[in-house]
Formats: sequence, C-alpha cells, structure tokens
Amino acid sequence: MTALSVPHPRAIQAALTRSSQALRLYYIALFQLPGLPEWLLGRGRGEFMRKNLIRSGLDRDSAARYARRSAEMTGPLNWYRGIPYSMRRGRMPAVRVPTLFVWSDRDRFVTRAAAERCVSGVTGPYTYRLLPGVSHWIPEEAPARTAELILELLTQQE
Repeated sequence: MTALSVPHPRAIQAALTRSSQALRLYYIALFQLPGLPEWLLGRGRGEFMRKNLIRSGLDRDSAARYARRSAEMTGPLNWYRGIPYSMRRGRMPAVRVPTLFVWSDRDRFVTRAAAERCVSGVTGPYTYRLLPGVSHWIPEEAPARTAELILELLTQQE
C-alpha cells in the first residue's frame, strides 16, 4: 500500500492533541455538511476552489483542471463524509501489508507529528519517506520521485 500525505487515522487521532493538526483539518468538518461544500466549491464556476487549491500549494494548471470539475465534487466529498463512520472504535484496523507512507514538509494539512505517527497504524513492513520542499500535492509536484518511491517498494516485495 502507498499513502501520499494521508496518514493512518490512528496517527491523525494521536496528533490532534499534540500538535496543530486539529487546526489544519478544519475543512474536513466543513466537507461533511450536506450540500454546503458543493455550493461553496462551485462558487464562481470553481474560482473559489481554484484559488484555495493554489493557496494550499497546488500548481495553477492542476488547480484550474480540478476547479473545472467543481460541479462533480459530491463523490470526493462523500469520502470525507464517511470518515466518522470509519473512525468508530475497532473499525480502523492496522495495515498488515507492506506500506509506503510519503509526506512532504510543506504540507499545510498534515503535521510532522501525524506523519511520524503513521507507523502506529501499520503492523506490516513499513517505509516512511520525506520529500523536502514539496507541498501536500505530492503526485502533481513530484511525479517522478513519487513513481520512484512506489517502484522501490514494489521491487522490495519481489
């Protein structure tokens, strides 16, 4: 398994009280509301979404591409809406398969505290990689390095 900028929920929970992690995830509560996020993200034909994506570190072309799809956000938003159900006690087991977690030190949403605690949710072989100078948007900003890291994990399993 490869996770980019999304630590195991146990790591997020542990970091909530030990870092600024709770403040960085304010948008998740907003995204869980019915209808409001779709309206907000679609404002001005996605202009609100585009500006906020750029502010978070995403490049202008990718932000524009994502914003053009702002009217189709219900599916992705439902992922956030499902979080409370997956977080119920015992519903988020440890990951048992070989896992690569990639975090970037310019991530505005995930703290170092959460990233470093990701191992707490993995019982299988675990690899943590830090990408310095990269934002939350790892695949868009560092696609070649992302591919290298994934291939490295896969070749270790042969």
